[in-house]
Amino acid sequence: MPSECLFRLRTWRWRLPASLGLIMSLTTPTSSEPLPVVISWRQGESAASYLLRATSRNQLSLAWLRHAAGVPEGGALRASDSPLLAWLTSTDKHRLMDAFAAPGRWNGRPSVVMNGQTILRSTAIRSTLKPQLCPLCVRETGYCQLIWEFAHITVCPVHHVNMVDFCAQCGRSLVWDRPAIDMCRCMRLIGLSNSQNVWAPESLLWQYNTYLANRLAGEGIWKWPGVPAWLDFLSLDGVFQIVRAFGARPGPFAKPMDHSTRKLTTARSQQICIRGLERLARLELDRDLSSEVQEGELVSLAKRSFRANDTDVATWLLSRLFGSGGVVKAFTPSLMAINPRQLDLF
Repeated sequence: MPSECLFRLRTWRWRLPASLGLIMSLTTPTSSEPLPVVISWRQGESAASYLLRATSRNQLSLAWLRHAAGVPEGGALRASDSPLLAWLTSTDKHRLMDAFAAPGRWNGRPSVVMNGQTILRSTAIRSTLKPQLCPLCVRETGYCQLIWEFAHITVCPVHHVNMVDFCAQCGRSLVWDRPAIDMCRCMRLIGLSNSQNVWAPESLLWQYNTYLANRLAGEGIWKWPGVPAWLDFLSLDGVFQIVRAFGARPGPFAKPMDHSTRKLTTARSQQICIRGLERLARLELDRDLSSEVQEGELVSLAKRSFRANDTDVATWLLSRLFGSGGVVKAFTPSLMAINPRQLDLF
């Protein structure tokens, strides 16, 4: 079959609703049987990427898979759906579950476990319904990485370009319900935006994204100049929270950007990171940053963290930027006996 005809057939089938009708039912698997073509996982692939590739390879859509798994129309596929989704795609359910952002509990409080990291705040994770990707990576590898679902990953460490969360052709936000991993729902290939930046290796933002990618890959700490070294001693949850605390305010005394990072675009998340990194770099030179830092984010980290270093650094920053009043907001008097010499280490 000519490639153009095959493409038209695939896109025509993708446009069909979940209930395909009598004729298509002769060639389309039902929800009571697995997909006939089985695909393999790629290194570091997200669950949504794997499921999209699996359905696309079988000439189907995620809408069909969602219907087969009993997920409401337009709803997100979640880790709790893994047993049935794994059966439908003939993959290991534990492997699939690990590729989701799975809900968890830490000290009785809700958390998120993703890519082996425990995250206590949802602001660190992008919405599962609003993906972002590096078009160059997808073009080269054919899949989407799980680490792209972290809100602070806004630049590709490999290609130095911005992550993309909208189609440069039709202007609409990207969704997982699309005909192929590299194709928008407008049926055109997903490409770089017309105003794409290429970040230099010496830029703080690219270095920060490379640092995060290395930590998420378990490849150890990667140093970068210009930013306080004590960030290396924090959990990733602590790093995300402190960068957000320093970058959420667009200017002195300005109202912080939307608290829910899930609602932010890649561009706005990137603005938060840029401001946060630049202000952290000024911390040693400029002690008067209190009007630019969101005190509440530091109080939240001081009160709720699973690593002692996170609590210590958040408390030290509150004391340095906001005086004793900031520390009082975070702790009761009985918990304020902190050794100043320990804080001086930071």
